[in-house]
Amino acid sequence: MSEFLVFASGGIASGAAIVALVADGFRKPSAATTALTAGLAPWVFFAASNGWLPQSTAIGLFGLFGSGPLFLIAAILYRRGETTPNQNIAIGSCVTGLIAGLAYGLTLGGILSRLE
Repeated sequence: MSEFLVFASGGIASGAAIVALVADGFRKPSAATTALTAGLAPWVFFAASNGWLPQSTAIGLFGLFGSGPLFLIAAILYRRGETTPNQNIAIGSCVTGLIAGLAYGLTLGGILSRLE
């Protein structure tokens, strides 16, 4: 069950990043890039654990804990500056991604702690 939750929360985080990008249409490039990076963070850990990326502590920590804080930064960046038509949708998807990223990190952290 917990492996399913890891993949489901990683998928929700990636979907939230795509919704944020499509909703705002790169009107705020720094926020869009941060949201895209947050959506990729769970899969970076997955790729590193399968040997598709080099093993390093920095990549592991980014993949495990990077999604939640990056979505928070993206939501703040979407809020700053001029108002865009779909700004609230982008912020809402960033909050959804934040929750999914935190669930991903907590679930995966629980699985990894049981392996030791």
